[in-house]
Amino acid sequence: MGLELLFVFVIVVIGGFIQGASGFGFGLVAMGFLPLFLTLKESTLIVIALLFVASLSIVRKMYQYIELKGLLLIILPAMAGRVFSFFILTAYGDMDVLKQVLGFFLIGMVIYLLLKKKASPSAEMKLVTPLVLGFLGGFIGGIFAVGGPFFVFYFFDALPGQV
Repeated sequence: MGLELLFVFVIVVIGGFIQGASGFGFGLVAMGFLPLFLTLKESTLIVIALLFVASLSIVRKMYQYIELKGLLLIILPAMAGRVFSFFILTAYGDMDVLKQVLGFFLIGMVIYLLLKKKASPSAEMKLVTPLVLGFLGGFIGGIFAVGGPFFVFYFFDALPGQV
């Protein structure tokens, strides 16, 4: 138990270092390694709790610059996705098959990023895009604690040159 706890601590510190240096990546690093020692449910809950504390700290410092009305379009479906993912994680979070799904998801995300071409936002997708990406980000974030890339995809496409 002591050695396992040390590995978890080291993974969290490395993930925190990457997050601090780049501004993102804690969830990706932590969820890439924590399920090797813990169940997916335990790993997800640890990472979500740590990310929640980090997010509150960032919001506290940057609150005056946040445009809340602009965020509601993506945050509301993300909350719905989180609620839906809670039921999936509760029912199936201890199954090893979800670890395999997480692995395929992480590899698929890397392949997508390598093959993605720069696209400009289309007018007809402006309403559908935040709803779909928000829900997917909330759902995947609730199950695997790596929903951030969906939000990044949206903000890079919705605010080209500003992010």
